[in-house]
Amino acid sequence: MRGVLAVGGQLQALVSTQTGSGAVCLGSRGRCLAEAEPLLPAGWTVQAIDLRRGCLTYSVGGQAQPPVCMT
Repeated sequence: MRGVLAVGGQLQALVSTQTGSGAVCLGSRGRCLAEAEPLLPAGWTVQAIDLRRGCLTYSVGGQAQPPVCMT
């Protein structure tokens, strides 16, 4: 993860994946409203983005994963 921000009231995390780099948002596959294609694979869901701590919480196939935080 490269950063977290709020754009027009929408929380976003900037990430790099095998399919590319860009913003992910809360919800299924992390798809943001302005993005045509999601960056995350099917079955992945962004659960929370914590601006203060710089962390992203997600699940894969309904299984919660450890938060990813900026270092």
